[in-house]
Amino acid sequence: LSERYGKAVGIVGRGSYGLVKVASKRIPGKEDKLFAIKELKKKKDEKDDHFSNRLISEFLISSSLKHQNIVKVFDLMKSNLDIFSEVMEYCEAGDLYSLISQSHGLHYLEADCFIKQILSGVSYIHSSGIAHCDLKPENILLTINGCCKIIDFGTSVVFCNAWEDDIHLSNGAVGSTPYVAPEEYDEKDYDPRLADIWSLGVIYVVMRIGSYIWATAKETDEHYKEYIDTRKSNLKGGDPTIMISRRNALYKVLEPNVEKRLSANELLRTDWVSSTEVCKSG
Repeated sequence: LSERYGKAVGIVGRGSYGLVKVASKRIPGKEDKLFAIKELKKKKDEKDDHFSNRLISEFLISSSLKHQNIVKVFDLMKSNLDIFSEVMEYCEAGDLYSLISQSHGLHYLEADCFIKQILSGVSYIHSSGIAHCDLKPENILLTINGCCKIIDFGTSVVFCNAWEDDIHLSNGAVGSTPYVAPEEYDEKDYDPRLADIWSLGVIYVVMRIGSYIWATAKETDEHYKEYIDTRKSNLKGGDPTIMISRRNALYKVLEPNVEKRLSANELLRTDWVSSTEVCKSG
């Protein structure tokens, strides 16, 4: 690992999966190249076969995706100590969650810029027959130039293969609870693409207010129930300081009725998103 990608020079993240280290590879006559090395551990009570199949599946999906708003994954390696490591491009500005936490909410221009980039990546993922299924600020990395990069395809699903016309529906709640769509709890089968869109809507609101809007999208959650109860009146009136096209698009994204919820491409074509400018790196 060190021969190919250089020596570890620091730790930039810790989680249940293990550590994320930064490795620096010396290139004669050029600047050192940095890589992110993510160590991967088995889940509790996970069998070896399931663990290796899960890692290979995630690597095959993530390494096949080529888009400026998706982190580049270069390699999956196993050390002499039986530790699996995924090698990715290094994003020096950290993750979106940390930025939100530090700023206690982003300016709408920042939030609009970021959501358009993330949406662009999601639209590409969906066009490849894949749904992410765990979109959240922690899974969005940032470069110093403000480019958003989607990471972590560990729970993603292939809903349509290249030779198929029909999609495969999902069942059961997947992802981080505050970002999980209501139909994942209420219906047996659901379209994972539309669940991703719901997560995007929650991400946008979290970016703006700096905190979760509800713990779970169930009517037993008082904050979610309040949202459901006041949707119609807010659509008619709402906060006059919020741009009408943005507000209307967000309500169509955070739409409990999946038949009325926007797809990624439909959201890209809304007045709000289509008129949003992003930085050159995005």
